[in-house]
Amino acid sequence: MRTSSNNHNGSVQLKITGQNFIRSIPFGWASQAIRLSGKAFHVAVVIWYLSGLCRSYSIRLSMKQLRKLGITRQAAYHGLDVLEAANLIGVERRHGCLPVVTIVNWKTESPNADKGLKLKLTGKVLDTWPELQRVLDQSSNGTLDR
Repeated sequence: MRTSSNNHNGSVQLKITGQNFIRSIPFGWASQAIRLSGKAFHVAVVIWYLSGLCRSYSIRLSMKQLRKLGITRQAAYHGLDVLEAANLIGVERRHGCLPVVTIVNWKTESPNADKGLKLKLTGKVLDTWPELQRVLDQSSNGTLDR
């Protein structure tokens, strides 16, 4: 449902109720997570969503939340392991307790930020996702013309 109201400065505020939103995921972080195996990216999106709800980069991850989205326990554990191995999250595990997941390296600028690679594109507009993906793939393979 949409509602609008006039603000004291004359601007109109639009409030959308009854819908949930996922907080913005930094592109560099997401582009690393997308390349991981299995349902790792699905798990990552749930982590970012819960992080937004809790307003914290550390959350307790329950299987109930993941099952709602069709992620099995095995896929969730694999996703956590892969995201942790990629140094995108930290996981604190204790027997009989929910894992505490902390998002790390969320300030990463690009998949190759640690290599100091900067994409320099002059005079070319990348207006489709496949074009951007091609450039990212070339940059990670070291075949990008600079």
